[in-house]
Amino acid sequence: MISERVKQIRENNHLTQKQFAECLDLKHEKIRDIENDKQKLNIEIAQKIEDKFNINLRWLLTGRGDKYITSNLDKICYCKDNEEINERQNEKNELEIT
Repeated sequence: MISERVKQIRENNHLTQKQFAECLDLKHEKIRDIENDKQKLNIEIAQKIEDKFNINLRWLLTGRGDKYITSNLDKICYCKDNEEINERQNEKNELEIT
């Protein structure tokens, strides 16, 4: 789950929720809620995590691929996965509407 991966990144860097939030220019309640599955991780926060901690967005959002960015290819793979996720979400939304 994304929440577990966010927590793993924070703990691997020996940061409290407050310290992690400060690194990302967020309130610590936001990190607490994401880690506790009370709030979804949005793309802006995911990109901050990618930039500050060199985390592969593909791994962060899907659990697939390498945890850390090793090349620009990782970002290309993420884009393909993100398109698949968006397509599945759109299909789910269409089913809920009908």
